[in-house]
Amino acid sequence: MLGRVFINALSASIPGVDTVSNPAPFINGTDPQTDPQYKAGFPLFLQSLSNATPAAIRRAVQSVGENVDFTYTENQSLAGVFQPGFFFVIADDGSGSPPSGFLTAIGNAIEAVRGDSVTYAVFPPTVVTANVAMVITTATGFVHATVVAAVIAALQAQINVLPIGADLPYTFLSSIAYSVPGVTNVTAITLNGGTADLVTTASQIIKIGTAAVS
Repeated sequence: MLGRVFINALSASIPGVDTVSNPAPFINGTDPQTDPQYKAGFPLFLQSLSNATPAAIRRAVQSVGENVDFTYTENQSLAGVFQPGFFFVIADDGSGSPPSGFLTAIGNAIEAVRGDSVTYAVFPPTVVTANVAMVITTATGFVHATVVAAVIAALQAQINVLPIGADLPYTFLSSIAYSVPGVTNVTAITLNGGTADLVTTASQIIKIGTAAVS
């Protein structure tokens, strides 16, 4: 995590000012990229040095922020109809319902690298709700209500970070529950009232709705 950062040096001289002191640290910073994130993004950076390419567009979208999740589809409309010379981007900031300012920033970044006469559009993802229900058994020495709360929290955390276009396998639900200390058995699992996987398209993202754990 980032530590407290203080500004106590001048980057350029100011007439009449010799020193600067700022006892209050900056807040709301973000962590630097991890090595895997940097290694994954560097090839895109090299490919993006030429504009009007898919790599340049992807790099432009990625550069808007650290938490940008997106898909890129070319020569096709959002409805799936063949449309040469057009592409669209589905972009999310992690919330599933990104604000208009975020989508505008994505569009501005694309505008700087798109090819002449190439048209595009930026859309938010369509949220697909996952309603989960299950019954758990807890081990001796554990408080059942506490374990239930931990399972609900784990379901929310694991499902809500699924990227755009990712499916939710039905069997994944039990593995989430078993990852919580104190869970010895998981039964009566349903996903949206059934036992099938939740499948998405490239324009959809899954977010948890209800988590009924007992």
